[in-house]
This record gives sequence, structure tokens and C-alpha cells, in this order.
Amino acid sequence: MIRWPIFAIPVLLAAIHHYRRLEEFTLAFGLALVVTTVISALVPAIGMCQQIGVDPAASSHIEPPACFDHVRDFAPMREGALRHLNLFALAGIVTFPSFHAASAALYAWALWPVRWMRPLALLANGAMLASTPIDGGHYFVDLIAGLAVAVLAIVVARWICRWMLVALPLLAGRAKYAEAAVPAE
Repeated sequence: MIRWPIFAIPVLLAAIHHYRRLEEFTLAFGLALVVTTVISALVPAIGMCQQIGVDPAASSHIEPPACFDHVRDFAPMREGALRHLNLFALAGIVTFPSFHAASAALYAWALWPVRWMRPLALLANGAMLASTPIDGGHYFVDLIAGLAVAVLAIVVARWICRWMLVALPLLAGRAKYAEAAVPAE
């Protein structure tokens, strides 16, 4: 659920001419991705399933690969044995803060101006958020931190976009005046 909306949401927002929300969403998503990656690198953590000792073989009622998938890359990366990540076979290695939680909040926020998408956006992203502790192997604090990162990213992205609307025309005007003040040769 985390992959397809990152492509579908910008296409939808552009198709219905919500360019400002598209700019804000793209910037907020990038900021959230950078922040969660940096925090995860500084505070590496294993998932809940590994911490409480869930045996994948004995857990037929859950989807064990999802809960244990990140261990494939996490342990070798932590030991320094894994130097390159395969971009086409990535397993989630970010546990704290949860990027699933941040994505769910960002996706729902991005689609909020589209009235006919609100129910679907709330339902799908609410389901992703609710399933993250079970299927994603996150603690609740991971979700809270992910939501906080999303809110912070939205606030910063909106501020930057508003600042650019005001500052860039002013800076462009100053550049024209500066060019006019330089004597021609």
C-alpha cells in the first residue's frame, strides 16, 4: 500500500489541477523520507516481532514475511556486511519512526481537497495505519513518531511553498533592478 500512491497521487492532483497541493505533497513526502531515514540511522531498532520472539513458522495466523522481511537487510547492514541495497528488492529497514504511519498521514492529507477521494483515502490509509503494528511489526511509539514526522513535514512544506510564492517574485524583481543598474558596455 505504500508504493502505488506515491505515483498515483501526483498524477491525480495534476489531472485535477491541484498544483499547489501537489507541490506541498511532493516536498512534504521528501522531507518525511529524509527525516525518518536520518532518525532511523541514528536510532536503529528492530521490529516488534523480533523483540518479543514471534516464531514465523508457528505464526500461521499472520503474514510472517511482512513482519520479518526487514530482518533480511537490517542485521547485515547493522553489522556492516551489507554495503549496497537493491532498490528493486527493498525490505523495510526503517522501524522508528514508522514511515508507513508518515505515509498514511501524508497520503490522506494530499487527497483531502479531492472531495470524492476523501472516503477512500481515509479508509485505505486508516487501514494501513491500523495494520502497521501487526503486519509491519512496529511499536505504537513508532506510529506516533511517524505521525509527528508527517505533521512536521506538512507544516514545513506549506511554509516553504508560501514563502516561495512571496519571496521569489520579490527576488526576481530585485534581479531586474540590479541588471538595470549595471551600465551597458
